[in-house]
Amino acid sequence: MAGLPPTVRHGAFFAIAHAIDGVFIWSLPAMAAALVVALFIKEIPLRGQAGTPGEAPASSPELVH
Repeated sequence: MAGLPPTVRHGAFFAIAHAIDGVFIWSLPAMAAALVVALFIKEIPLRGQAGTPGEAPASSPELVH
């Protein structure tokens, strides 16, 4: 880019900035829609239980030295 004439370089930078700006503007409605969908998804509890917090495991793993 440094080797380009100033007018071409300005045009290239403007085009890149305009394209990135458009991407972020068009992504805002998609992010808002995803947020609304996420808020209305029914929460389903996981199957099974992991045990109680203070419970020790049934068998301790063997330590290898």
